[in-house]
Amino acid sequence: MNEFVKLKKENDILRNRIENLENEIEFLVLHPTIAQGLKGERFICDLTEGTLTKPQASHDITLENQITLEVKFSSLVKQGSGESYRWHWGKPLGQNMKKDYDFLLLVGDKDYRYDQYLDNAPFVFFLLPLNKVKYISASDRTYRGGQLNLNTHFATVRSPRGKELIQYMVSSSKIKELTSGAHKD
Repeated sequence: MNEFVKLKKENDILRNRIENLENEIEFLVLHPTIAQGLKGERFICDLTEGTLTKPQASHDITLENQITLEVKFSSLVKQGSGESYRWHWGKPLGQNMKKDYDFLLLVGDKDYRYDQYLDNAPFVFFLLPLNKVKYISASDRTYRGGQLNLNTHFATVRSPRGKELIQYMVSSSKIKELTSGAHKD
């Protein structure tokens, strides 16, 4: 095969790859919540050396010791016209409320205006066993699958569910410890 034909074939392959990548980027731009979720899942997967599950599975990550995690990510969400922000994590129990996992790991962008975090990781983490998720999340007909909301300034949290959620804040090193099975009870 002469050099020209070889380069043309390579160029066609690369053009096809670029087109596929551009389509993926367009999809993620048009569906930012999917991109956000993948961001959190990938970060936690790397942190724990876990394995991502297939889409529509009953959990997101399986650790080497078989602990299962559902991961939800939230950026900072502005509340009204004031200076308040919150995190919002939707459907921790799944669309049909049939998610099955050992722990829900809530990941949120830090609100750096407040000195209230456990470590210097770029995110704040809340690690809840499944039986606590059902209580803390608001799950009724309006919010099928549940939802969790929390003010980013912990001193302003008034609701009992919000205060309890804060108690489940963990450092990134605690998340790494999950791989040892120390939290499996």
